[in-house]
Amino acid sequence: MVRLKELNPEPIRQCTIIKQKGRCSPVEAESLEVEWIAVLDRFNKLNARYKVEGLPRPEFMLLHLIAKSPSGAVKISELAAALEVTTPAVSKLLKSLEEKCAVSRVSDITDRRITYITMTKAGRQLYDRALQARRRIGLSVMERIGEQAYKQLFEQMQILYQAFEDALTGQDSDI
Repeated sequence: MVRLKELNPEPIRQCTIIKQKGRCSPVEAESLEVEWIAVLDRFNKLNARYKVEGLPRPEFMLLHLIAKSPSGAVKISELAAALEVTTPAVSKLLKSLEEKCAVSRVSDITDRRITYITMTKAGRQLYDRALQARRRIGLSVMERIGEQAYKQLFEQMQILYQAFEDALTGQDSDI
């Protein structure tokens, strides 16, 4: 089993000690920020080039939203809101998926201005293969770092995400 390596544990340990007494010093906080940005950048680069079954992550996520929709049909605006992108960005993703024959557009019967996106049979097969491949990758990672470490990392990432979201939206009372 491979252990997760810390970039530089000393600033984290120092910051933890200082945090128990109050806040991190600016020097430790800056060191942590630089290391954090480097790790995020590496994950973003990995995410940008990561394709499973020929599907980039954004296209997979779009298919995932359609697959999880109770009706199997989703408005473009709903996809944009769920993916936190603009409708033109969703349209670009849809064009790529339409070229792969993975999705189709269906106009609303009562209001032709409304368009729903549905997954085709070929799209469902592509999604299912990509989902299985992603699950295999996740299991492989979990086996490498251990189930307990994997679960702890997941829980900590959720806490970290919420803390960043709160800080960025001004909901963090400590800022």
